[in-house]
Amino acid sequence: MNDLIIQENEYHAITFQSSYLQKQFRQSISNYFYNKTQSDCTYVNILDSSGNEINGKDFYFVSFDCEAINLTEDKATSKVLQEMLFYHLEHNPDILQEYVGLNEQINKFTANIEFTNGDLLIEFLPTEKTIMNLIKSFKISIEYRENEYVPNYVLREYLIETLLDLNFLDKNVFLLVSFPENDAGFEDFNQVIQLLKQLNVTTLVITSQKEFLIEANEGNIFLTEKNGTYYDIIRLRKELEAFYSLNPNELTERAKQLAFQDYTKDIFLLNDEMKKFLQSSNC
Repeated sequence: MNDLIIQENEYHAITFQSSYLQKQFRQSISNYFYNKTQSDCTYVNILDSSGNEINGKDFYFVSFDCEAINLTEDKATSKVLQEMLFYHLEHNPDILQEYVGLNEQINKFTANIEFTNGDLLIEFLPTEKTIMNLIKSFKISIEYRENEYVPNYVLREYLIETLLDLNFLDKNVFLLVSFPENDAGFEDFNQVIQLLKQLNVTTLVITSQKEFLIEANEGNIFLTEKNGTYYDIIRLRKELEAFYSLNPNELTERAKQLAFQDYTKDIFLLNDEMKKFLQSSNC
């Protein structure tokens, strides 16, 4: 694949014609951030503006593969919420006060437990792990607008924001979201997109839906061809500008729409003039 030019704290979207490239990309980028061994032919390197490689450990990597049917029952959801509660036990004054009272009761409880057998004495001492195990034993109940049905995209937004709050070392964030369209019906796509964009962190969305692609800035859309190159949307916009009188906003939106239609070969509903234009541009 050609290089991806990623803008810090902006929303990006990528799609693939090749299932093989998509699989390799997803696997390689995860390997990079999780510091797994990568083969010579499938790798990802992130470089700064000076061309120096940035170590995956220097990022706070948040990855969501939106494949869960019911996110409220997903094990990963429970893990994030448990970590959040554990964090608040130390940093939230109100919860900390409740925790101190609970800890005193646990200490009192364990102090009164001992087993003896002659000169043999067995005592039980509480540890920090005791509290985490207690947290893991809690059953987590989640409701939305007093209803048991919780839209995945609503809960996922909360989980993403929670993980961002747990970025204790204040590292640069890289958020990878795979197929967010799985979390929402078509009517909610725009809401999901706006939620992701409002996070103001470096975000890369892997998607096959036009709505998630064209909401990115034209330079942040990667329509990946089978050979690993990207459809040249900026060139298409310049050609549109040369042939048609459109204001800048309309020009950009028209270019993104046409680029996606040309990329997916979905040009049947276009008028003859636009079809001829795309055929002549060969972006």
